Amino acid sequence: MEKEELEKKVVHKEDKIRHLKETEDQNRLLRAQVQSLTLNKSRLETKISSLRQEREGRHRKFVVEQETAVRAVAIANRVQQSPSTPTTSNTNLDNFPPPPPTV
Repeated sequence: MEKEELEKKVVHKEDKIRHLKETEDQNRLLRAQVQSLTLNKSRLETKISSLRQEREGRHRKFVVEQETAVRAVAIANRVQQSPSTPTTSNTNLDNFPPPPPTV
């Protein structure tokens, strides 16, 4: 009887050890996955930051272009509304001398 009880205890302990080893293997696998996900997250955050900076740069450029266009329209409107001036107007290309000859 005592031998059977000891054998049952041994089998139970072996089962426990097997289960602990499986759990340990799973934990190792999960740690590797967490490490990989953390690295991917870091890369994505870097990419997002880069894309945000790029977008902000494009937005600034767009705003500058829009402001320039608004100024150009305002100047064009003023020129259009001003009384006709003699041929000394900067907008009259005929008043500029011809370009120098090319060699």
